[in-house]
Amino acid sequence: MGGASFDESYPVVTGARFKNAVLCPGMSLKGAVLGTADNSPPPNTSLIRLADAWLPVPEEWDREALELFLDKANRPELFLLNTIDSMGDQYAGEKVRTAERLVRTLQFSGVDVSCVGLYLMETLGKPDYHTSPLIQEWLVPLSDAFYSSNIDVVNSPGYRFGSTGLTYLMAEYFVRHPEKMQSHNGAFIKTMLQGMYDQEVSFPDLSLICQEIYTDCYLTTDAVALYTRQDDFGKMDGSGEPDWESKDAFNWVLLSSPEENSVMMVSDNSLSKMLEPDFYTHWRSFFLYRDGELQEASGYQL
Repeated sequence: MGGASFDESYPVVTGARFKNAVLCPGMSLKGAVLGTADNSPPPNTSLIRLADAWLPVPEEWDREALELFLDKANRPELFLLNTIDSMGDQYAGEKVRTAERLVRTLQFSGVDVSCVGLYLMETLGKPDYHTSPLIQEWLVPLSDAFYSSNIDVVNSPGYRFGSTGLTYLMAEYFVRHPEKMQSHNGAFIKTMLQGMYDQEVSFPDLSLICQEIYTDCYLTTDAVALYTRQDDFGKMDGSGEPDWESKDAFNWVLLSSPEENSVMMVSDNSLSKMLEPDFYTHWRSFFLYRDGELQEASGYQL
């Protein structure tokens, strides 16, 4: 390793080169200069290539190894995906290839990764890794199991996603399980809204993905299509199309439980305030329907 310096206990690797060096698990490669791998054999079998360097992985993946190297919450200093994910944008292809090598070691071992599934999804669900069919296909059963077990939590008031990867994978989960769009409507609406507008998690492709899911997969369902034909919906032209150019357009159709049989139509701005209300939140900027009939403001109480 050449060119690295140290700040307290953390190496600063800006400008450093690591040709055939064995990296420390969890270290950041921000600013490192990475080259093309040569034909040198690995010093031992528990290594995978990362550009022209080597990244150590356990000889055998078991629960203890997972919790040591892939548990971001409890062992962030050894989190292998941090090393991979910290590679500069100019190494985007190598970042994906290294992540694929790591995934293959997990696949080959047959280990149950559900105990660290959240952290794998947070990182590998990012747009950097969407170009890899191997990674995205591997994440499907993992995210299905995770969201099926935790969808009630996502559905609860006040919950929000903290990462781009989780928001993206949740959106894809609803595509695979469209019945959840209605049975867990709160979780679905929050996912779509955050995927489109939340600056902490959204990005242009995710915004478009969520718009397409909401428009093509949700608004066309029997339970929702009736309300898109209302004069005040979306573009207000009877087309049934949302107007994404205006955050004051009534684009959002929210479903209640089947027992209540109520539907609310609300704008982007009003919905965002409803999800995070404060003392000044105005609760009258919506249309409420019961059994398909528009309710007068005096006919309901929130």
